[in-house]
Amino acid sequence: MSLDTFGGRTPALKQFISSFHASHLWMGSILTGVFLLGIGGYAVLDTNAHSAGITNYTQKTTNVGCYCHCSTANSATTVTISTTSTTFYTGQTYEFTASVSNSSEADGGIDISTEFGTLSAISGQGLYLSSGELTHSAPKALAASWNFDWTAPSTSEYDTIFATGNAVNGDGSNDGGNCTDKWNFAPKYIIHVIPSPTKRIAFGRSSISLGQVRVGHRVADSLLVSSVGTGNITISSSGMKSGTPFSSYPTTSNRTINSGSTEMDSVSFSPAARGSFSDSLIFNTNSDTAPEQRTGIAVSGEGIEAIFSASNGNSLAFGNLRAGNTAHLSFQYSNTGDDTLFLSAPSVSGSAFSADSGNSSVTLPPNQSASVRIAFSPTAKQSYSGSLTFSASNGVSTPTISLTGNGILPQLQISAPQDIGLIRVGQTLQGIVTFNNTGNDTLHISNARLTQPSTRFTLGAYTASVEPNGSGTFHISYTPDSERTDTATLHFSSDDPTDSGVSLVVMGSGILPHMAIAQKGDTIDLGQVRINSSDTQDIAVTNTGSADLNLVSVTAGPSPFALVSSPSVVASEVTSYIAISFSPTSTGGFHGMAVIQGDDPNNASDTVYLTGEGINSSLSITPASLLFGSVPVSSTAVDTVTLSNSGAATLNILDYKISPAGGAFAIIDSSGHQVTSVAPVRVAIRFQPDSAGSFSGMLTIVTDDASSPTRTVSLSGIGVKGSLSVLPATVDFGNVQLGQSASAPLTLRNVGQASLSVSSLTFTGPGAGAFTDSLFTTPMTISAGDSAKLDLLFTPSVAEAYQGMARFLLGDGTSVTAYLQGAGVSAGVSGMAANAPFVLSLSPNPARNMVLLHIGVERSSGISLSLLDAAGHIVTGRSLGYFVPGHYEVPLPLQTLPDGSYFIRIGDEYGNTVGASLVLER
Repeated sequence: MSLDTFGGRTPALKQFISSFHASHLWMGSILTGVFLLGIGGYAVLDTNAHSAGITNYTQKTTNVGCYCHCSTANSATTVTISTTSTTFYTGQTYEFTASVSNSSEADGGIDISTEFGTLSAISGQGLYLSSGELTHSAPKALAASWNFDWTAPSTSEYDTIFATGNAVNGDGSNDGGNCTDKWNFAPKYIIHVIPSPTKRIAFGRSSISLGQVRVGHRVADSLLVSSVGTGNITISSSGMKSGTPFSSYPTTSNRTINSGSTEMDSVSFSPAARGSFSDSLIFNTNSDTAPEQRTGIAVSGEGIEAIFSASNGNSLAFGNLRAGNTAHLSFQYSNTGDDTLFLSAPSVSGSAFSADSGNSSVTLPPNQSASVRIAFSPTAKQSYSGSLTFSASNGVSTPTISLTGNGILPQLQISAPQDIGLIRVGQTLQGIVTFNNTGNDTLHISNARLTQPSTRFTLGAYTASVEPNGSGTFHISYTPDSERTDTATLHFSSDDPTDSGVSLVVMGSGILPHMAIAQKGDTIDLGQVRINSSDTQDIAVTNTGSADLNLVSVTAGPSPFALVSSPSVVASEVTSYIAISFSPTSTGGFHGMAVIQGDDPNNASDTVYLTGEGINSSLSITPASLLFGSVPVSSTAVDTVTLSNSGAATLNILDYKISPAGGAFAIIDSSGHQVTSVAPVRVAIRFQPDSAGSFSGMLTIVTDDASSPTRTVSLSGIGVKGSLSVLPATVDFGNVQLGQSASAPLTLRNVGQASLSVSSLTFTGPGAGAFTDSLFTTPMTISAGDSAKLDLLFTPSVAEAYQGMARFLLGDGTSVTAYLQGAGVSAGVSGMAANAPFVLSLSPNPARNMVLLHIGVERSSGISLSLLDAAGHIVTGRSLGYFVPGHYEVPLPLQTLPDGSYFIRIGDEYGNTVGASLVLER
């Protein structure tokens, strides 16, 4: 019995205690006391059923049991070993249960051993294997039990299972061995191990052949199955592997055949079709030999059946047979199966069908043949149907044979009377009379002939034999000698029983053409036609006869008349047209004729007379050129060109065109397209210059005039515009006392070639508010060479220099500027603005590439310069340096600036500024 760990005992001490316990159990309680004295303070044992388990404490190795608790076993503790098995075979494993109970104790433990067999723990039972014995891994509460496995030894003998159980009170002490904790031995469980029985199965036959079986029938055979071993055979299942057409009995699962006993199994065969079949009867058993655990018995059989086979297929077709006759066909049949065919007498249905041989019962072995002869006797022209039926006594399928045939007769179809057509008098018509056979048998024609009051009809070849749904012909020729209709009678015989003798009327007609000219003997006037052009006129030719009219010759002349087209044939009752052209190349009247010749015997030729006049147009254009003169830019001038026609032919205008396209010249009225001698046409031309200068163009007129179809008119004009000059260009009002106004005259002169319009006057620049005009009214128009005068006013409000610009906006969107300057001074001060310590003037002004600044300085200061454009934006700025009192001239380069109006402003370091306007012109 193993010990649990003692408090802090060392591993070496634990090993010593275990070995001591295992090898000196026989010393009993005396040695136990010595042992406890030997270990001193570590003498307290964990006696809670030995939580780590106990071994070597069974009666297999000792008789003193678990002596550490008590030196003797205690019957209050019951220990048992049990199993449900009653027979034990060598090498087999069986499950046992070990139990410990004691009504006065709390926990229990176990030690299990066997003499020859092998022990093994079952998972979850709280046991583990140690040195070949089983012991608990932890104590269990009482009563307690543990399941375990025991495997029998491989040889036949007696084996014993031992067990020692311990019941403790759970106080953690062995109570000094005073038997407070109680242990006991289990009764020895003695097992008689016997050899394992043999399980063998044997079959009375290795295969089953059920032979030939007629389809739809069933045959069975038996199989003897025996248990030939020392043990019983259990058949867990048996049955056919595939299942059809075989079946087996019994099919009960898990049936037992005791050792030395047998059972009778059976296999049945029920084929549903011809052919060889095979399967296996499979047995699954508990035999202790692998081949017998799943064994198969081969099963075979053959399904046989008679087969009715028709050599002719499943129908007899007699085709066509003339009514009143009889035809015979044999229906061949055979037995292509492998069983005898038993047939009763065949039956025949259908009014025209009957069996006249082979119509009795027949027994037909395999691969034998027979026949039945059927007669077909139609009585009318119609289709017949019937059937031939066989019946087999052994359930063999037989078809129904369809019988068909047609009763046939010929049937004549012909229309009366027969009109073979029209032919010109004197010519021969090859006529045809057609007839049809609408029956279903061949039609025969004979004895054809003609009867007539004249000899103008002649009978030719005819069709003597016509197949069903075919047609035949009689060829009859006809040669008339006058314009009239003739008749004859056609007679013939046929084998159509309903129409054996036939007579019908045959007709033919002789015809002639008749030419009629609508303008016969008249004159056709082709009218006035422009020279070098052409016109046509139609002559109507009508054929009032029944035969085609052939036009032998049609001519027209002399020139300028000519034949354009003519039909060669004019059909009966049809009007055709002959086209005549008139194409004059000179002016004047012309005469000619058209001659028409045909094959009308009563009117072989007709003449139609022709007349016509050649004419031309004569175009004159005035003026030959259009001179628009001077026209202000963007203004419009309109003039006309007159087209006159002095000729007899109307002049057609095909096109008007101005070149260059999209220029200053344009056609504004081109509605006239025809010019007659009494109605001239006027063409309106517009001149609208978009800039100053000379303009030229060309009007081209395309006509159908035969002599000169294209004519031109030259166009010219001058674009002019006004030009405003403002004098003077710079107005200097000088010094004006504050609160006073000064005026200065300004002249506006139009130095251009056309009037101009002044739309508005505005004042701009840094000092613009001090400048006004004196009652100047806009818009104002100034004619070329004229002038307009106005007065400008300067009214300063503060003592300083003023600069500004008077901007005149013109009607064409351009502007002209006059530059303004002046100084406001207080009373009694002259020469410069009040509080202004310096003065500024410019020369030259207007300037080209440089201007000279004249600066007067009264006290020392740094001077800076700013150059502004007309919008008041600073173009450039810089310091001019430090100036002491005096007068200075400072050059200012202007090469990089564009032309325009500018303002120059200078200032000192005290915040004083003066300025002057500058005009830059190159």
